[in-house]
Amino acid sequence: MKYDVEAFSFLQEREFAPGWGSVSQAELEDTISSLISEGITNEDAPEVFETVESYLALLDQLKPGAIVEFSNADILTVHADENGLLDVVLGPAIFKGENDTITLKVGSNLISVKLSGTTAKCGTLEGDIEVIEEKPDNKPSYLVVSLDHYQESTETSIQIPVILENAEEVEKAKFKAALKKGNIAGFLKPIPQGGNWISMNDLDEGKEYRLIGIEERDPHAEYGRSWLMTLEGVGDVISKGKRFQRALIQKAGIYKKLLSMGKPVTLLISSKKDLGDGKTQVQAGFFAREPRKDRLAAGTTPKAIPQAKQPVLTSAASVESQSLDEIPF
Repeated sequence: MKYDVEAFSFLQEREFAPGWGSVSQAELEDTISSLISEGITNEDAPEVFETVESYLALLDQLKPGAIVEFSNADILTVHADENGLLDVVLGPAIFKGENDTITLKVGSNLISVKLSGTTAKCGTLEGDIEVIEEKPDNKPSYLVVSLDHYQESTETSIQIPVILENAEEVEKAKFKAALKKGNIAGFLKPIPQGGNWISMNDLDEGKEYRLIGIEERDPHAEYGRSWLMTLEGVGDVISKGKRFQRALIQKAGIYKKLLSMGKPVTLLISSKKDLGDGKTQVQAGFFAREPRKDRLAAGTTPKAIPQAKQPVLTSAASVESQSLDEIPF
């Protein structure tokens, strides 16, 4: 089983907004619940049931190895083309992490990977690192490396790709020798830090966006700390501005915690002002609630949060979790 766009093609029925987004564990669980409620069984759609059940079981195996608290709000990264057709699904994959550690990335979550010879362990999942040299006709040979695991609970064979920095230049013998020593980080591609993001300048003035993920990026030598905010229907957006960054230093952990609990967080772009010389001042803020329908940005769809998971508010003031900040660029 490879968790890619082919395996998750059934998600197309959600009609994704164009661009990058994510899928939560609750949404994946609802897929099966909806089928069952319509009288559809495992016999009617065996591949769908197998994919969802094995993936949810895989998440349970990985969670104990999470480097920071695991977020159920972002367990699959997806991309839809300009017509809303799903064309990319990114499941779990293994990269080089900080300090040359070996790290599995699934959605926005990072899982520690421990090697012992050719055996790899992440959380409670254990499997073998397989190395295959592909030799296509009239093309350079390249290595395909994966963590292979047999999931007994669902009787599913799972392949998790190990992402090499340059698969065409790595010699199989050298890689296998490094693998025996448990030292393959030098061959791996670093964990993606973005590249498919947009600026806050490009968000619509007066509109609200549902936050579905937030991660701090590696500090920049000149600009300091920043966060990668994943917005529903938009994808990844980079935070900027000293005041906004200071607010996130205080509260990004709170927002991430709320998301992991299935609670809503909304970003409002209150106003934008052109300062000239290519600079824009953005006034924005977060709210601990769903986006208002009259302010919802085009192309986004608010997700219903089950009533049992709604925040318990002790006062009206606690609804608005942060005052608006002016963000100079």
